[in-house]
Amino acid sequence: MKPNTKIKIAELLAKPVGESADYKLPPNLDFEYGDIKTAVPIEGKIKLTNLGNRIFADFSIKTRLNFVCSRCLKNFKKFVALNFQQEYLRPEKAKKNELADTPSEFLIKNYEIDAQPAIFNEIVLNLPLKPLCKKNCKGLCQNCGMDLNKKKCKCKVNRESSANLFANIRK
Repeated sequence: MKPNTKIKIAELLAKPVGESADYKLPPNLDFEYGDIKTAVPIEGKIKLTNLGNRIFADFSIKTRLNFVCSRCLKNFKKFVALNFQQEYLRPEKAKKNELADTPSEFLIKNYEIDAQPAIFNEIVLNLPLKPLCKKNCKGLCQNCGMDLNKKKCKCKVNRESSANLFANIRK
């Protein structure tokens, strides 16, 4: 069952502008994006501040994600800690241009905000383009497929010339 990431904010909206409240993320919040998944549930907290026509959310989250190395195809885990902010707009108090520019998942509905879209968007924005199991990963041999991190293969491929395929163009 998917955890409820909606936060009821009616009490906070009734308080004076500038008042804040702290919330803890629900347990068992997982993330999946392609072949990247949480190894442990996302943990964290959110500080919400009433700004009158909007709620300012200050997130602090952490988790461990499962990745596949883009060079050697080995599965590995990496710790991720993120601090970020998001604003949630009150549609009834917003100007028309603000309302048009705000995605629907960041509008306050029924005196609730949903934290999940902001969390997932931030994780995706911080994913590496090419995840590496280690900085100096050697990858797989392009000829035989051996993991070059474990041992050197016996292929007669000239790695220097294959790494410099465009050298002859300059001549």
